[in-house]
Amino acid sequence: MEREKQQTAKRVDIVQVKLVREKTMFYKKFRIRSPHDAYELMKEF
Repeated sequence: MEREKQQTAKRVDIVQVKLVREKTMFYKKFRIRSPHDAYELMKEF
């Protein structure tokens, strides 16, 4: 019988992602209904 190989422990990164509101802006349309609407809103940035 072959002995099982011992597995070494691996280090795992723990990350945290947050969304932070940086500023506000006015948008003419009431809702964003398409990818094109989102593009029009963000193209200035």
